[in-house]
Amino acid sequence: MEAVRGPIRAVGRVALAAMFISGGADALLDPGPRTTKAAELGVPLDPELAVRVNGAAMASAGVAHVALSTDRDWLRDLAIFVRRRRA
Repeated sequence: MEAVRGPIRAVGRVALAAMFISGGADALLDPGPRTTKAAELGVPLDPELAVRVNGAAMASAGVAHVALSTDRDWLRDLAIFVRRRRA
């Protein structure tokens, strides 16, 4: 059973991390309409700064999630997943 569960967990970790990395990078590089929503919610900081900081935190958490896992091939798995997702 562990022979099946191990690869499934590895793919799950990569998928979760890729979602946080790509979403965080997108918010960091192009805050766009997220700033309007942040302003509506009454964020106490500059809305654009708040969105960018949140994006950086999301991307960092995604990298840390995969980097701290026990799977040593995490970078290769992440690159394969992102490439397939964009195709």
